[in-house]
Amino acid sequence: MSASPSPTHSASASSSDSPTVDWEKYLRWSAPIIAIILIVATLFIWKQGRETNLRTEVLNAYTQADSAEVLAGISEVYTNQPEAPLALLQAASLYYNDGEFESAHDLYTRFQSLYPSHALIDHATWGAWMSTESLGDLDAALKGFQSITAGQLLYPQALLGQARIHEKQSEAEKALSLYDLIKQEFPDSAWAEQARVFHDQLSVEQRRH
Repeated sequence: MSASPSPTHSASASSSDSPTVDWEKYLRWSAPIIAIILIVATLFIWKQGRETNLRTEVLNAYTQADSAEVLAGISEVYTNQPEAPLALLQAASLYYNDGEFESAHDLYTRFQSLYPSHALIDHATWGAWMSTESLGDLDAALKGFQSITAGQLLYPQALLGQARIHEKQSEAEKALSLYDLIKQEFPDSAWAEQARVFHDQLSVEQRRH
């Protein structure tokens, strides 16, 4: 009795049963995806390069600015750049120091409008009040100084501002009282020293009258 042969598969049969890849179809399907990836990568690189060039341009303009006009221009052209609010404040300060109080006031109030949550907003607000005082609107400036309350960073300066305005309004007693308050509240500060000087000067003037 002869053994029956075991079933075997020929090489040709195995080859015909294995899956094949339709490379033409695969390439037709993948080509658009590859193209999109290349476009996105190119746009990203272009954007990065453009942003780098913009930062270089802004920094060069800011570091080379030599006047209030140039600084103000930088703040207008590059409004969304981090140097813009700094340039705006610097321009306002230069205008103020040059006695151009109206221009200074305009820039300080522009800062308040554009950057209300900026870390230097108090500086801009203070500059706006100082400019207002220098422009002769004493009541408005006084109201601003009076809005600063005890415990706030600018409180002693605000008291000095109030006293100064009372002097300008010929209200000597109110001014002297504020100078005394500054000396009592901040005895070892530079503000107390200023208050002593102004108090003594005003007292001398009062005795002459």
